[in-house]
Amino acid sequence: YQKAFGHCASVPSDDSVAVECKADGSQHISYVFSGAWNGPEGLMPSDDTLKKWKVSKIIWKQ
Repeated sequence: YQKAFGHCASVPSDDSVAVECKADGSQHISYVFSGAWNGPEGLMPSDDTLKKWKVSKIIWKQ
């Protein structure tokens, strides 16, 4: 995503900070990205930071 705003949200994670993003063109699939983040809990990292993160989960919701 060029801009995470409107597509992504910070989500709870056991081992690191995570952000869940809805897949373009799908109502059922979303991706969870995780990585290092030193900002406030619950606040989403900047787009530049998110671009360096890797997909940690792919979620399918009915």
